[in-house]
Amino acid sequence: MNFDRIMQILGGLALLISLVFIAYELRISNRLAEMEALNRGYEGSSIIRSEMLTYADLWVKAVDGSPLSDIEEERIRLLCGGLVSNVNNNWAQDILGNVTNKVSLRLSSAESLGAGPCSLSRQSFVMRGEAHIPLLEAFDRGAGN
Repeated sequence: MNFDRIMQILGGLALLISLVFIAYELRISNRLAEMEALNRGYEGSSIIRSEMLTYADLWVKAVDGSPLSDIEEERIRLLCGGLVSNVNNNWAQDILGNVTNKVSLRLSSAESLGAGPCSLSRQSFVMRGEAHIPLLEAFDRGAGN
């Protein structure tokens, strides 16, 4: 074997090793991006849960249909905005991540939002587009539309 042939073989092997390394790096990068997205979803859910605990008495009052002051109505509107945003964001992550086992949970959450004090938040589902139509339909079922 001459020197040129050896160099060609070594060059081919180096290229193959580089491609394997790049594929490995892409796989790790995608995994890290997935983990970061899940972490953001978890943080959003934690914030909403914390807010719900802080204003649990007000939420119960709103669910019961008791009269609310202007300040209480605004607080409920903000809570609903957070809940609807959380459901929409989790739905989008589940669809992108092909996490089919959580679909029924998201649909149930949207239906509950439609049945409760968040029934005026329908437009938030409408604005999200076609991928969110199942959530809108579940919301409407809850609202009795």
